[in-house]
Amino acid sequence: MIWSIFSKPKEPEVLISDLDSEDSEVSSSSYRQLIDHTDEECDNLLINTLYYPETSNEKKITIINILGLRATEKALPLFQKILKSSNKDLIVAVCEALYNIGTPDCIDELVKSLVTPDDELKQTITSYIIKLPNDEAMGSLLRCVPKDKNSQLYFEIASIMEEMDLFVTLKRNFEQSDPMIKEFYFSSLIKFNRSDFIPLYLDYYPTASSKQKEML
Repeated sequence: MIWSIFSKPKEPEVLISDLDSEDSEVSSSSYRQLIDHTDEECDNLLINTLYYPETSNEKKITIINILGLRATEKALPLFQKILKSSNKDLIVAVCEALYNIGTPDCIDELVKSLVTPDDELKQTITSYIIKLPNDEAMGSLLRCVPKDKNSQLYFEIASIMEEMDLFVTLKRNFEQSDPMIKEFYFSSLIKFNRSDFIPLYLDYYPTASSKQKEML
């Protein structure tokens, strides 16, 4: 026991290889050690392993999980490629990793992934977004609203905002008396076609800028 405490940690290459071990204790230990490994090359080695054609899907899922728990944002370009693939198991793993990393870019990518014909996958993605703090979820949803209000992504974002009562929050924020706050939230309101926003627009119109009046 004393030796295990003071022994030198295994190199990440060895731990990544040990993920394939038939001994569950060895593979589980390697998994845990990789999550907390401080070697500066660990992230790159994990990412590179995902590119190897000989890496099994099961191992890829494990590594994606590790990258998520390590909050490895540099894996985002590779995750984006996986999200465009047809491998649902890998896509689900990437969605969880994006949620665990939790940076704005990763959450935005999660929101954009709502455009899928797979209802089960869509529900999984939605469940992650709904678990976010309201301000983080609303920020990402608003950033990702497409200009095409007939698109699937627009519909999905509007549905989640409705489910999370974020439109109520948005209206409440806009109704504050400070003109600078109104101007800030106006750009968010105008992204949606909603009849309940019309009274807000009518009240705001007299003090709106020329550009905002044209938008209204």
